[in-house]
Amino acid sequence: MLELGIGAELVRGAGWVIRLLFLAALGYALWRGKNWKQRMAYALLVIGVFLGPLLPSAYQAWQYKQRYAKAKAIFDERCKNAGEIIYRTVDDVEGVLLINPPPMPRVLQWGDPNWPDAGLPRQNGGNDLIVNLLEYFKRDDHGYSFSDEFKPDHNPGYRFIDAMDQNGKTWRYSLGKVGNRETSVPVSDRMKKTDHIDKPALYAVTYKNLINPADRELWVAGTTLIVTEIQSGEILAQSTWYSMEPGLGSRSGHRTPWLFAVSCPELVSLNAAMPTRFFIEKVLRPQKGEFK
Repeated sequence: MLELGIGAELVRGAGWVIRLLFLAALGYALWRGKNWKQRMAYALLVIGVFLGPLLPSAYQAWQYKQRYAKAKAIFDERCKNAGEIIYRTVDDVEGVLLINPPPMPRVLQWGDPNWPDAGLPRQNGGNDLIVNLLEYFKRDDHGYSFSDEFKPDHNPGYRFIDAMDQNGKTWRYSLGKVGNRETSVPVSDRMKKTDHIDKPALYAVTYKNLINPADRELWVAGTTLIVTEIQSGEILAQSTWYSMEPGLGSRSGHRTPWLFAVSCPELVSLNAAMPTRFFIEKVLRPQKGEFK
């Protein structure tokens, strides 16, 4: 048993004192009554005094249990349609166009059941997402390492990412020569950004948030990524994720609700922040070698 020090001992001691007081009061009520009706009345009064304050929390616990069971049933049903489908892959892809990419979340959105991007609650957004798609990275037994600079044993990112802003204008992003990821340089300064696009991307990735009001009331959300060839409109692949916040929005213990979400397919460790990259590069395999 985990011991938490003198505070835990005091709580346990107080609990025993309350139990003893309850039993003493109940015994006195049964002794004080002159007949069985009075004894029962006094006993019920004692029970009400001691257990009455617990009824609201007990009712809340019962309500939570009912809502959780309903949410879990919906989540399990949605998860039957989760996962990825890849129809065709492409090698030596230079870059991709992101359509409706998620912005960086605001802290308040992590506590909002209707947050549009809650299907992937820990997915990088905004400039962090773009840098994530551009950087070289390596997976090994110790986890992951990233670099803005070419390393032969790292997987390449894309040479450019095109992304639409909120006004519908498309910008092209590429890596800047500013050193590695661990520097204190702001993420926006690790990229080059231009609106001059001489060679449009051949492939697009569309984000489609699955927003069902009934699901969102129970903190269940979904997102689908669709990879297409722009010229033909051919769908090359798609992947769908669902997430559920098991606390149903509870903020007890200073919880940040969506950051406690569980997802299907399961996202663990750094994978929780990189599902977009891991999926896209299965379909659109980046060019290898050093970026010039």
